Amino acid sequence: MGFTLSVGGCFSLWDRLLRLNGALEVEEEMGLSGHEQAGHGVPGASRGSSGEQGRTRAGPPYNGSMSDSVQFIESKMFGPLKEKAQALPRLRTNYNFHSGNEDNPHRFLNVLARGTYVPPHRHFDPLKSETFLLLEGKAGLLLFDDQGKVTLAEVIGEDGRLGVDIPAGAWHTLVALSPYVVLFEVKAGPYVGRADKNFPAWAPHEGEAEAGDYLERMLGEFPV
Repeated sequence: MGFTLSVGGCFSLWDRLLRLNGALEVEEEMGLSGHEQAGHGVPGASRGSSGEQGRTRAGPPYNGSMSDSVQFIESKMFGPLKEKAQALPRLRTNYNFHSGNEDNPHRFLNVLARGTYVPPHRHFDPLKSETFLLLEGKAGLLLFDDQGKVTLAEVIGEDGRLGVDIPAGAWHTLVALSPYVVLFEVKAGPYVGRADKNFPAWAPHEGEAEAGDYLERMLGEFPV
Protein backbone atom coordinates (compact mmCIF):
# COMPACT_ATOMS: atom_id res chain seq x y z
CA MET A 1 0.00 0.00 0.00
CA GLY A 2 1.40 3.39 -0.94
CA PHE A 3 1.84 6.34 1.36
CA THR A 4 0.98 10.01 1.04
CA LEU A 5 3.15 12.74 2.51
CA SER A 6 1.82 16.30 2.53
CA VAL A 7 4.35 19.01 1.74
CA GLY A 8 1.92 21.68 1.22
CA GLY A 9 -1.72 21.28 -1.12
CA CYS A 10 -4.89 19.75 -2.09
CA PHE A 11 -4.31 18.57 -5.60
CA SER A 12 -2.55 15.39 -6.58
CA LEU A 13 0.91 15.57 -8.07
CA TRP A 14 -0.05 12.47 -9.98
CA ASP A 15 -2.28 14.69 -12.12
CA ARG A 16 0.75 16.82 -12.91
CA LEU A 17 2.75 13.77 -13.91
CA LEU A 18 0.04 12.86 -16.38
CA ARG A 19 0.36 16.33 -17.91
CA LEU A 20 3.98 15.97 -18.99
CA ASN A 21 3.99 19.45 -20.55
CA GLY A 22 6.50 20.89 -18.14
CA ALA A 23 5.64 18.95 -15.02
CA LEU A 24 8.83 16.91 -15.03
CA GLU A 25 11.66 19.21 -14.07
CA VAL A 26 15.27 18.10 -14.24
CA GLU A 27 17.23 20.97 -12.85
CA GLU A 28 19.27 18.37 -10.96
CA GLU A 29 20.52 20.39 -8.12
CA MET A 30 22.67 17.87 -6.46
CA GLY A 31 24.66 17.17 -9.48
CA LEU A 32 22.27 14.95 -7.82
CA SER A 33 22.97 17.56 -11.93
CA GLY A 34 23.84 21.08 -12.85
CA HIS A 35 27.58 19.78 -12.03
CA GLU A 36 26.94 21.42 -13.91
CA GLN A 37 24.88 23.60 -15.92
CA ALA A 38 21.58 25.19 -15.09
CA GLY A 39 18.90 22.71 -16.05
CA HIS A 40 21.33 19.81 -15.78
CA GLY A 41 21.80 19.75 -19.52
CA VAL A 42 18.28 18.43 -20.11
CA PRO A 43 16.28 20.51 -22.62
CA GLY A 44 13.56 22.62 -21.08
CA ALA A 45 14.74 22.21 -17.50
CA SER A 46 16.14 25.67 -16.88
CA ARG A 47 13.69 28.24 -15.59
CA GLY A 48 16.06 31.15 -15.68
CA SER A 49 18.78 32.37 -13.35
CA SER A 50 18.89 34.66 -10.37
CA GLY A 51 21.37 37.16 -9.08
CA GLU A 52 19.34 38.06 -6.04
CA GLN A 53 20.49 36.11 -3.00
CA GLY A 54 17.86 35.13 -0.49
CA ARG A 55 14.90 35.93 -2.68
CA THR A 56 11.88 33.87 -1.71
CA ARG A 57 9.16 32.42 -3.88
CA ALA A 58 7.38 34.93 -6.08
CA GLY A 59 3.63 35.15 -5.64
CA PRO A 60 1.29 35.41 -2.64
CA PRO A 61 1.97 33.47 0.56
CA TYR A 62 -0.23 30.56 1.55
CA ASN A 63 -3.48 31.93 2.98
CA GLY A 64 -4.77 28.80 4.70
CA SER A 65 -7.34 27.92 2.08
CA MET A 66 -7.54 24.62 0.21
CA SER A 67 -5.81 25.51 -3.02
CA ASP A 68 -3.24 24.17 -5.44
CA SER A 69 -0.47 25.89 -3.48
CA VAL A 70 -0.47 22.69 -1.41
CA GLN A 71 1.26 19.70 -3.01
CA PHE A 72 1.54 16.05 -2.08
CA ILE A 73 4.27 13.46 -2.49
CA GLU A 74 2.66 10.17 -3.48
CA SER A 75 4.31 6.81 -3.98
CA LYS A 76 2.51 6.31 -7.31
CA MET A 77 4.62 9.16 -8.71
CA PHE A 78 7.78 7.12 -8.38
CA GLY A 79 7.22 4.68 -11.24
CA PRO A 80 7.06 7.30 -14.03
CA LEU A 81 10.02 9.14 -12.54
CA LYS A 82 12.11 5.98 -12.34
CA GLU A 83 11.28 5.22 -15.97
CA LYS A 84 12.34 8.72 -16.95
CA ALA A 85 15.61 8.47 -15.00
CA GLN A 86 16.42 5.13 -16.64
CA ALA A 87 15.84 6.59 -20.10
CA LEU A 88 18.09 9.64 -19.62
CA PRO A 89 21.84 9.51 -20.37
CA ARG A 90 22.62 10.64 -16.82
CA LEU A 91 20.35 8.01 -15.27
CA ARG A 92 18.71 10.51 -12.96
CA THR A 93 15.97 13.11 -12.93
CA ASN A 94 14.29 15.66 -10.65
CA TYR A 95 10.71 16.64 -9.92
CA ASN A 96 10.55 20.15 -8.47
CA PHE A 97 8.03 21.46 -5.96
CA HIS A 98 9.52 24.96 -6.02
CA SER A 99 8.32 27.18 -8.84
CA GLY A 100 11.66 28.45 -10.17
CA ASN A 101 15.38 28.96 -9.68
CA GLU A 102 14.82 32.08 -7.55
CA ASP A 103 12.77 30.26 -4.91
CA ASN A 104 14.11 29.75 -1.41
CA PRO A 105 14.29 27.00 -0.34
CA HIS A 106 14.33 24.52 -3.20
CA ARG A 107 12.33 21.32 -2.60
CA PHE A 108 12.31 18.43 -5.04
CA LEU A 109 12.40 14.70 -5.63
CA ASN A 110 15.74 13.38 -6.83
CA VAL A 111 15.49 10.01 -8.57
CA LEU A 112 18.68 8.01 -9.27
CA ALA A 113 18.99 4.84 -11.33
CA ARG A 114 21.81 2.42 -10.56
CA GLY A 115 24.94 3.40 -12.48
CA THR A 116 24.44 7.16 -12.37
CA TYR A 117 27.65 9.06 -11.64
CA VAL A 118 27.21 12.10 -9.43
CA PRO A 119 30.64 13.77 -9.21
CA PRO A 120 31.78 14.78 -5.73
CA HIS A 121 30.99 18.43 -5.16
CA ARG A 122 30.28 21.03 -2.52
CA HIS A 123 28.08 24.12 -2.22
CA PHE A 124 30.69 26.68 -1.30
CA ASP A 125 29.90 30.10 -2.75
CA PRO A 126 27.57 30.80 -1.13
CA LEU A 127 27.83 28.15 1.55
CA LYS A 128 24.77 25.89 1.56
CA SER A 129 23.81 22.83 3.53
CA GLU A 130 21.34 20.33 2.11
CA THR A 131 19.07 17.63 3.45
CA PHE A 132 18.04 14.31 1.89
CA LEU A 133 15.14 12.15 3.05
CA LEU A 134 15.10 8.66 1.54
CA LEU A 135 11.67 7.62 0.24
CA GLU A 136 12.65 4.46 -1.64
CA GLY A 137 15.74 2.32 -2.20
CA LYS A 138 19.20 2.42 -0.66
CA ALA A 139 21.98 4.96 -1.22
CA GLY A 140 25.61 5.32 -0.20
CA LEU A 141 26.71 8.68 1.16
CA LEU A 142 30.37 9.67 0.82
CA LEU A 143 32.15 12.67 2.32
CA PHE A 144 35.71 13.66 1.35
CA ASP A 145 38.49 15.88 2.60
CA ASP A 146 40.15 18.51 0.42
CA GLN A 147 42.60 15.94 -1.00
CA GLY A 148 39.83 13.52 -2.03
CA LYS A 149 40.27 11.02 0.81
CA VAL A 150 36.99 9.42 1.88
CA THR A 151 36.23 10.55 5.43
CA LEU A 152 32.78 8.99 5.73
CA ALA A 153 30.94 6.24 3.87
CA GLU A 154 27.51 5.41 5.26
CA VAL A 155 24.42 3.68 3.91
CA ILE A 156 21.09 5.49 3.89
CA GLY A 157 18.08 3.21 3.75
CA GLU A 158 18.98 0.48 6.23
CA ASP A 159 19.19 0.07 10.00
CA GLY A 160 16.58 2.76 10.45
CA ARG A 161 18.66 5.49 8.79
CA LEU A 162 16.19 7.49 6.70
CA GLY A 163 18.12 10.57 5.62
CA VAL A 164 21.01 12.92 6.14
CA ASP A 165 21.71 16.60 6.68
CA ILE A 166 25.00 17.54 4.98
CA PRO A 167 26.85 20.52 6.45
CA ALA A 168 27.59 23.53 4.29
CA GLY A 169 30.82 23.34 2.33
CA ALA A 170 31.36 19.57 2.72
CA TRP A 171 32.62 17.59 -0.30
CA HIS A 172 29.99 14.92 -0.85
CA THR A 173 28.14 12.66 -3.24
CA LEU A 174 25.63 9.81 -3.30
CA VAL A 175 25.75 6.47 -5.12
CA ALA A 176 22.76 4.25 -5.85
CA LEU A 177 23.02 0.91 -4.03
CA SER A 178 19.64 -0.33 -5.28
CA PRO A 179 18.15 -0.35 -8.78
CA TYR A 180 16.52 3.01 -8.01
CA VAL A 181 16.77 5.61 -5.27
CA VAL A 182 14.05 8.18 -4.60
CA LEU A 183 15.03 11.09 -2.38
CA PHE A 184 13.30 14.24 -1.18
CA GLU A 185 15.88 17.03 -1.15
CA VAL A 186 15.81 20.49 0.42
CA LYS A 187 18.47 23.11 -0.24
CA ALA A 188 18.64 26.88 0.02
CA GLY A 189 17.94 28.88 -3.13
CA PRO A 190 18.40 30.55 -5.43
CA TYR A 191 19.97 28.25 -8.01
CA VAL A 192 22.50 30.07 -10.21
CA GLY A 193 23.91 27.60 -12.73
CA ARG A 194 27.59 26.79 -12.40
CA ALA A 195 27.94 28.95 -9.30
CA ASP A 196 25.76 26.48 -7.42
CA LYS A 197 28.46 23.81 -7.18
CA ASN A 198 32.21 23.57 -6.82
CA PHE A 199 33.96 20.49 -8.28
CA PRO A 200 37.37 19.20 -7.12
CA ALA A 201 40.42 18.51 -9.30
CA TRP A 202 40.78 15.02 -7.78
CA ALA A 203 37.57 13.55 -9.22
CA PRO A 204 36.57 13.20 -12.89
CA HIS A 205 33.76 15.27 -14.27
CA GLU A 206 30.62 13.69 -15.56
CA GLY A 207 31.14 12.30 -19.06
CA GLU A 208 34.92 11.94 -18.75
CA ALA A 209 36.50 8.59 -19.56
CA GLU A 210 37.63 8.03 -15.96
CA ALA A 211 34.16 8.54 -14.49
CA GLY A 212 33.16 4.87 -14.68
CA ASP A 213 36.26 3.65 -12.83
CA TYR A 214 35.85 6.35 -10.19
CA LEU A 215 32.23 5.33 -9.65
CA GLU A 216 33.33 1.72 -9.13
CA ARG A 217 35.87 2.88 -6.56
CA MET A 218 33.16 4.75 -4.67
CA LEU A 219 30.83 1.73 -4.81
CA GLY A 220 33.71 -0.31 -3.38
CA GLU A 221 33.27 1.65 -0.14
CA PHE A 222 30.00 -0.28 0.33
CA PRO A 223 30.79 -4.02 0.11
CA VAL A 224 27.77 -6.25 -0.42
